[in-house]
Amino acid sequence: MLAIVLRHPWLLAAAVLANVITPALEPVQAWLAKTVLNEKGEELFHIEELLGYAPVGIGVFFGLALLQLAEKLTNRMLDDRLLIELQRT
Repeated sequence: MLAIVLRHPWLLAAAVLANVITPALEPVQAWLAKTVLNEKGEELFHIEELLGYAPVGIGVFFGLALLQLAEKLTNRMLDDRLLIELQRT
């Protein structure tokens, strides 16, 4: 099985990389929420104050969504490739 998996090193690397990077970056969401909420505490937010965090928030959530999509896609591609290779042998 290992020989079959190692026939496609780029696909294996993409699947492993997406599975490693996603959990490593997920704490950024919590850090962003903590930073925004701790800055004001119990006070109300004004839209002007939150607009500075909008690009960072959008980037973090969009990036993590893309990583999760890439993770699912590469895992599926690797599974399908392994199935095809096993059927051939």
